[in-house]
Amino acid sequence: MYVIVADDSEAIRGKLKDLLLSRVEAIEVSETASVEETLDLLESEQADYLILDLQFPDGSGFEVLERLARTGESDSGGRLD
Repeated sequence: MYVIVADDSEAIRGKLKDLLLSRVEAIEVSETASVEETLDLLESEQADYLILDLQFPDGSGFEVLERLARTGESDSGGRLD
């Protein structure tokens, strides 16, 4: 399983990554800190899940979702319970 954690807070990204790595077997986690970085990574990588902050210094998480919807790279969405 491949997860991208997108948040401008390094502390939040780190905590989420640590939590995922400690609780989920066979997982790879990448981190991004901006809308641009997230979109760049999504162009080159196919993630199973995207944990996405809504407010970044360079834009909104909604911009990422809109771009994914336009390019057809997104399913209806998912959630890790």
